[in-house]
Amino acid sequence: MKTMINKISLVLLVAFSVGAIGCAQQLDDIDKVQNNVTLKSELKGEFYFRSTVVEAPYASFGYFVGDQNYHMERNVFEITEKTLFFYRTYEHAIGGQVLGAAPDMEAPLYQTDEAGNLLKDENGKSIP
Repeated sequence: MKTMINKISLVLLVAFSVGAIGCAQQLDDIDKVQNNVTLKSELKGEFYFRSTVVEAPYASFGYFVGDQNYHMERNVFEITEKTLFFYRTYEHAIGGQVLGAAPDMEAPLYQTDEAGNLLKDENGKSIP
């Protein structure tokens, strides 16, 4: 009886040791990035944007398929840990035009460094 308990104890000790050693291995990081990923470096600098309607109900009022906004906008991407922001690089309120409809040519481009990041003053505003 005593030898049987010793054998069972030995088997359990070996099984526990093998299980503990098997769990001690270093696992690689899990990569959950999808195919066709865009690199952050490709989003540096300014981009032009114009919205276009690609689908609309038959009886819609005020817009239709192929409708576009009236001007192109200059924008930059700001990448944070969990969010991608797309900001306009000029202000519509420059000169105080009605509804901010100033032409794009009147607004200065903001200064950027060699990496394409916007330069900011001590107040955190972009430098024109």
